[in-house]
Amino acid sequence: STFKVPMACVLLRDVDEGKIKLTDTIKLGLPDARPGTGVLTMKLLVEGQGSPDVQHEYTVRELLETAMNDSDNAATDVLMRKIGGPQRVTDYVRSLQLERLTVARGCLEHLWDRCGVEAARTPGG
Repeated sequence: STFKVPMACVLLRDVDEGKIKLTDTIKLGLPDARPGTGVLTMKLLVEGQGSPDVQHEYTVRELLETAMNDSDNAATDVLMRKIGGPQRVTDYVRSLQLERLTVARGCLEHLWDRCGVEAARTPGG
């Protein structure tokens, strides 16, 4: 997912500007589960036994490392929400004069479109 690198750049700019701290924590639950490379999704499904009541807490740093190192879709979508959504990433790449890269959605929406899965049939939908 090529958009994960500029998403990380936007996040780290927010850290530099004091809007977000790498030590901030975010709770993830079953609605945050995503198909694909899912280190965090596996923890939610296996350790939490698929319970909608189980939540795991991660720092922004842990989520960023998981998104970048493991290409984790759950971590990516949670961080995308934290920075304000796909448009912020698109605005950032436009500032670099990259006109052909547009980020219009997160991982889950991309997978819905790519695989033809109805949103209502997934935990995050």
